[in-house]
Amino acid sequence: MEVTLRIPENLKEITLGQYQKYLKIEKENKDETFVAQKMIEIFCNTRLDYVMKMRWRDVNEIVTDLGVMFEEDQKLQKQFTLNGTNYGFIPNLDEISFGEFVDLDTYLSDWDQMHKAMQVLYRPVDISVRGRYNIKEYTAITDDTMKEMPLAYALGAVFFFY
Repeated sequence: MEVTLRIPENLKEITLGQYQKYLKIEKENKDETFVAQKMIEIFCNTRLDYVMKMRWRDVNEIVTDLGVMFEEDQKLQKQFTLNGTNYGFIPNLDEISFGEFVDLDTYLSDWDQMHKAMQVLYRPVDISVRGRYNIKEYTAITDDTMKEMPLAYALGAVFFFY
């Protein structure tokens, strides 16, 4: 049986939701072999039974390549498009509201909730002119949209914030 596996080339091809799922598996399991198999299953969007049939050498190579991607520094991405909507990073962090601050303080320290922090930091762009933009006003988080954002942008925002 032959299966084609698409291996991400960078963290823009991995979603925040996939990373959250992986972190949960990694936290709950001490078996490095199982975690490596789950890494391939999650990040390469394949089934675990396919991973189990792969050559050990191939599994090691893929896991090593994925690990190298996570060692690269990620830069802050001020704007990106997700599902047809242009999102922008808060243009002026000094001007955030108390509600934004409280939610960021709550969600930024917990990777299970990081998609909610990203919804505070990145919001739909209202107006964009010559590289400058305004984002929509902050409202309480009601969905999991940001679980689909590229992980590279989430990590860039987290590194920038800290």
